[in-house]
This record gives sequence, structure tokens and C-alpha cells, in this order.
Amino acid sequence: MNITPDMLINANLKGIAARLKPDVFRDGNSFCVLYGKDPQSGVFGRGDSLEEALIDWDNSLKKAVSNDIDIKRIIAHMDPPEEVQQFLIDYQQRAKKDDTGYDLNKSY
Repeated sequence: MNITPDMLINANLKGIAARLKPDVFRDGNSFCVLYGKDPQSGVFGRGDSLEEALIDWDNSLKKAVSNDIDIKRIIAHMDPPEEVQQFLIDYQQRAKKDDTGYDLNKSY
């Protein structure tokens, strides 16, 4: 996906988004959040507001980390730093042991 510099938004990300540092940008009237090269191989969220896009991105990330194949795909296609790779693997292991796994009530 070709995200031009004028599309990017400087958002103050918190939580897991601050750690992964996805691209936050406008695409027409939509706000988008993308971790990876494109929406198909990465983790992508879209919404009418920045908050909606982050919630959608968060849900996509949650779905991806619940699946071993998706975790490996994320690591393979995005080549994140080793500390982020380990964070994703550790996060997935913790989520498997805990029903709550992911705090949806966090602030961005």
C-alpha cells in the first residue's frame, strides 16, 4: 500500500499500538491504522474517526494473535524488531491462559 507522507497523521498512540507503532493515516474520509506492508498481509483497521480506526485495528490484532499461523505471518511479512516479535509471542501465550486476554477498556 502506498501511503504518502501527506496522508500520515501524527497520533499519540498508547498501549500495544505505541509498542508496535503502526502507520496512522487518512484515506479519503476514513481514518486508517496499518501495521505491515498492506491491509491483506498486515494488521489493519479503518473507521470514521481515529478512535473507531484504532478499535478496529485492535480487534484485527486480537484476531491475529489468537492464531499461531497469523502470528507467524505477521512476523514474516513485517520483519518487526526482535523485541516486538518476542512481545507478540509472549502476548499470545498470556492470552491463551486468560479469558480476558486483552483489555478492551484501555484508553488510546
